[in-house]
Amino acid sequence: MKFTQSEVAGLYNQSSAHGASPLGLVVALYDTILRDLSRAGDAIAHGDVEKRTFELNHALRVIAELENVLDFEHGGDAARKLKNFYVVTRGMILDASVKNSREALSQLWNIFATVRKAWNQAEQEMKNGGGAGRYPSMAPQAATASQVPVAAATKHETHPQAESSSRGSWSA
Repeated sequence: MKFTQSEVAGLYNQSSAHGASPLGLVVALYDTILRDLSRAGDAIAHGDVEKRTFELNHALRVIAELENVLDFEHGGDAARKLKNFYVVTRGMILDASVKNSREALSQLWNIFATVRKAWNQAEQEMKNGGGAGRYPSMAPQAATASQVPVAAATKHETHPQAESSSRGSWSA
């Protein structure tokens, strides 16, 4: 399922109408990626190649949509860092799929959970008036491509499976 720009705008409008902020929508999309990665890990554990592929492809589409709505004009360095983050993590997802690696998916889950936490913090600051009009400067700074391995090595949150063993067409 590929989202068109108008569908993304529709989701944004729906969520705004239901009280979600633009940052809240970003948090919700990260939650979707986390669920996709978890389900893909479960699929690997059960030897379900079709389910793994479906879930990872969905995560890749969500990442592509997050990348597509980056505002480089107003987002500046944060938007560029997020683009790099999405490019690197997309490659990591493809690699995890090829290697059929639950460990790699767990590492990705931890990376996305860390960045999701930063987006959630930014949303809370916006709600509390601590960043009015400063969306670009509040974007998670952990999103640089060079920091991805560091974030992966730092277990800020533990994925449930950790205890057990660009706009193109991407497919896991």
